[in-house]
Amino acid sequence: MYDAIKEVRPDARVGGPYVVMDSWAEGGSHPSQVSGPWGTLDQRPLDVLEYWLRYAHGADFVSVDGRLGTKDDGWIVEPLDSLAKADAVLAWLRERTDLPVQWAELYVVPHGSPLDQEQRTAVVATAAIRLAAAGADGALLWGVDATRPAVDTPLIDSAGKLTVAGKAVALLQSLEADAGRRRYADDRLHEIAVFANDDHVVLVDLSGEARVVSVGRTTVELQPWEVLRISR
Repeated sequence: MYDAIKEVRPDARVGGPYVVMDSWAEGGSHPSQVSGPWGTLDQRPLDVLEYWLRYAHGADFVSVDGRLGTKDDGWIVEPLDSLAKADAVLAWLRERTDLPVQWAELYVVPHGSPLDQEQRTAVVATAAIRLAAAGADGALLWGVDATRPAVDTPLIDSAGKLTVAGKAVALLQSLEADAGRRRYADDRLHEIAVFANDDHVVLVDLSGEARVVSVGRTTVELQPWEVLRISR
């Protein structure tokens, strides 16, 4: 398949295996050694990835899928804390391959979450920043529906612009996939998430309070849950 596609479209990117990274609150029937407050990864998808990485005939990227909540008990930590699951998956992959990693069907905010629209925007933007920091080259946010404005989820794209689009949307096309342009990405303070490259800085206020932030020689005031892009 890889050879046939490349013969017709040499520029096409071909990858896989698009395996679902299930996690469990109680460990499940096949618990792995990869765990945290967010739950425990199922060993079976890790075995699939090990096999695929060993025997894949040609690959331009690795693709994984999966909600950040658990399969048996939903989200057992807050949405921002659940991003540690993505960190763990990406760290596990980075120990085994240098291929770019795409996270498909990323579920960031739980269904029925009490978060309002501004908070959802901030959480989604922080997910993009967190994935960039952990080494992801791209992600698709699942569940966005442009035909239902009441449940639309704002996204942040690689230019730092908030957008809304349909069903599966490029969330990081890659927040600058070229690692040489990715200068800084962090949300460890859980107050201000930051993404920066040669062209712009994206700031996300996670504190729920107005914050004054200095970026180089520029001082800006962030409103609660605001996502702000500043050109450099």
